[in-house]
Amino acid sequence: MRFFNLKPEGGIVSINRQLLSFLRTLPEFDGYETQPMMIFLYDEINLHGAEYGTGKRL
Repeated sequence: MRFFNLKPEGGIVSINRQLLSFLRTLPEFDGYETQPMMIFLYDEINLHGAEYGTGKRL
């Protein structure tokens, strides 16, 4: 969520829905199903706590 400058709201299910809703507003994801979105997130964003491309901890 921080990668996209979003403020997480609610529990884990609400946060997942919030992220999905945001991703669906982006033209880059037009027509994407949720599986390719997930693959993008895992491939392009270091989900182990570093901001993409900087090594800076989130």
